[in-house]
Amino acid sequence: MAIELSSSPNESGEVERRLDVEAELDRILHSPGFRTSKRSQQFLRYIVLTALDGRFDDLKERVIGHVVFHRVPDYDTGEHSIVRVKANELRKRLAQFYSETSGPFVVQIDLPRGSYTPEFRWVDFPMPDVDPETVTSADEAQSAKIFPKLRHFVLAALVFASLSVAAWYFVGTMHTPDIVEQFWRPALQEASPPVICVADPEVLKLNDNYDALAFNGTLPANVPASALVRDSGHYVGWGDAVALTQLSTFFALHHKQPEIRMSNDVSYTELSRTPAILIGARSNPWTMQLANNLRFAFERTQTQSYIRDNENPGKIWSFELGPPKVDYIVITRIFESKTGKMIVLAAGLSHFGTQAAGELLTNPTSLSKALKDAPAAWQKRNLQLLFRVEIFGSTAGQPALVASKFW
Repeated sequence: MAIELSSSPNESGEVERRLDVEAELDRILHSPGFRTSKRSQQFLRYIVLTALDGRFDDLKERVIGHVVFHRVPDYDTGEHSIVRVKANELRKRLAQFYSETSGPFVVQIDLPRGSYTPEFRWVDFPMPDVDPETVTSADEAQSAKIFPKLRHFVLAALVFASLSVAAWYFVGTMHTPDIVEQFWRPALQEASPPVICVADPEVLKLNDNYDALAFNGTLPANVPASALVRDSGHYVGWGDAVALTQLSTFFALHHKQPEIRMSNDVSYTELSRTPAILIGARSNPWTMQLANNLRFAFERTQTQSYIRDNENPGKIWSFELGPPKVDYIVITRIFESKTGKMIVLAAGLSHFGTQAAGELLTNPTSLSKALKDAPAAWQKRNLQLLFRVEIFGSTAGQPALVASKFW
């Protein structure tokens, strides 16, 4: 039976049903068939949580395409079928999950064909069949005195077994949040949304005089360096943009709407009011200022950018030319930074590394691998993680942890 949950459940039964669904969602997202597909994870998480909140108007193709797959709000659904294609893929993954997974499970999540609204089907525990003649026959009056007690015993045993299974299930799933959620828990628990501060890349353009010459087709063959001026606040690097999309999507799926700002358009006072996420390094002045006293610090000269190990003088990591090229990434989380608030740094020496950093911070599989040897209670400690990643053409490979520090 498909049961629709109200947006503001007032009865305890509705609350319990929501907990059932959230626990089953968590179990599905951690299954092998979903861990390998971030898009399917995001799609399923969005439609389930949106349905639980009762926001059924947000379960339309165009809205899903905009929120989950980052299409423009008024995109043409006739020309772009990504939502329909991914919905079919999601149905196949759900079918595979339930065909390969044995119980116990309290509720099953389905996505009916032709719809983007999930259905939640509760599994009924079978009750024992008791022959009424056994307890009503006049010739077996003595049995009639025994079987009511037996029915009560069987019912009590079933209730106890059900509660035991539910307790085991919830302890094993609902109380073990996603490792990404554990990493971001301080920011998710803050009342105010985080600020995502994106680097302002160094883009040069011709000054007005030479730009006019170029427009008229009279630009000289040799243009002096003095004719180039910086064009600030208009562009975002590709790797930074991908990382921004991944992080903002993560927070949106957790009911947080981050404030997105360019690094040259945010003040220290603003960063001191709420958790901040700094994307990019050498072109993000806040990264260079707020994390320059840590173990792994970004530095630059007129000819080179690199990461310095401040605990091992002389040890540096720089961008290596290939093929394949090699980039280095630093993930930093400080609970009480120079601003007095939590900051998270996600940056590579190039935009390739920054893109991979965004993936690390939002992908449970990647982050679990990076933190598999982390000390106990790492969730409550400051940390820095240094990774090496090979770049094949324009695609980043799997980052490998090089060094780390927890304190």
